[in-house]
Amino acid sequence: MSSEWLRTLDSYANETYGQPISSAILTGRCVSCGKPARTFATPDAEVSYIRTGVCEPCQHAQTSISDKIIPFNQNYRT
Repeated sequence: MSSEWLRTLDSYANETYGQPISSAILTGRCVSCGKPARTFATPDAEVSYIRTGVCEPCQHAQTSISDKIIPFNQNYRT
């Protein structure tokens, strides 16, 4: 990833969670809940943590919320 992209991600995480992703990963903590994020049940969860700084339990919580969101489509007709 480019350093510009990493700065953008850090800035977004800092605004959203109160700390940058890079800081969370260096300390081994989750940007969302602040708890340690050192063990993962699947390789995909670990890769996701490296990209987002969000621990596995928070990843699951966010996924379950986003799965319930139904996007509004103006062209939908009943």
